[in-house]
Amino acid sequence: MALVRHIHKAGSELTPEERAAKWTRLDEAAKRPINYTKDCPQLTDEQLAEFRPANGMTWEERAQAIRADRTTAPDAVPAEALVNTP
Repeated sequence: MALVRHIHKAGSELTPEERAAKWTRLDEAAKRPINYTKDCPQLTDEQLAEFRPANGMTWEERAQAIRADRTTAPDAVPAEALVNTP
């Protein structure tokens, strides 16, 4: 499994070449196999179904809060940082 990292500064735009390179790296990483180990075993469908957001909100409630507040969590991100968020 590969880790693909991209740090994006609020208010800046990627050039078309940078955007294409980012998606190429992501596509390449997605094609690599996942290597499960005893420390990181593959989860069953039942285990995956147990995942919940840390704040206790449902995904729908979280999406509504983001749309209403333009933030990901109360006091987490200033609204100015989200202006260029699609």
